Order: sequence, then structure tokens, then C-alpha cells
Amino acid sequence: MSTAENIKKLREMHGLSQAELGKIAGVSDKAVSTWESGKKMPRMGALQRIADYFGIQKSNIIEDNGLECPGNDLDKADAAFLADYKELTEENKATLRAMAQLMRHNQAEK
Repeated sequence: MSTAENIKKLREMHGLSQAELGKIAGVSDKAVSTWESGKKMPRMGALQRIADYFGIQKSNIIEDNGLECPGNDLDKADAAFLADYKELTEENKATLRAMAQLMRHNQAEK
């Protein structure tokens, strides 16, 4: 799968419009359209913003079959949660991980 196909697949997997993906990447919807058609390649900064948003590596976007890797099946809400998590302080990340462990433990007991 080409970079163009990977970008389109990633966008469609998460139910995003070209305008929404453009906002994530910091570009216009027209730029996303040119990427998906293969007319132009995105700049590395835009690729990094997309990768960071979805919690994947840039290589997942630019390599053939890069999106076929396990773990790239986050839906839009999970990807947004991951992006929020990355913005937390290390102290708040530790607190959130502890809360998640407690919730999993309580769920397992039910």
C-alpha cells in the first residue's frame, strides 16, 4: 500500500473527513486530497502530527503495508484519549495508569 493509500485508509478507519485530517496535520483539506491522490507527498512535520495523533509511527504511514501492523486499530475516541494522555505530566500519567489498573482489577472481580 502506498503512502497515499495509507493516508486515505487511516482517515477512513477513523471516520474522518479530509478537513478533519487536515486540521490534525495542520494543513488544508485540499492538501490532504493531493496526498490521497498521490499528486504530492506530505511533509515530515505533517506526517509526524498525524502519527502522534493516532499513536503510531511515521513509518506506519509511509511504508508499504505499514497500517497492517497489530495495534493500529484505534478508533477515533481511543486515538483522542491517547493524544490527551501524551499531553499529561509524568505524575498525572502515573495517576491515570494506577486508576486504570484499579478499574481493571474491579472489573475482573465482577
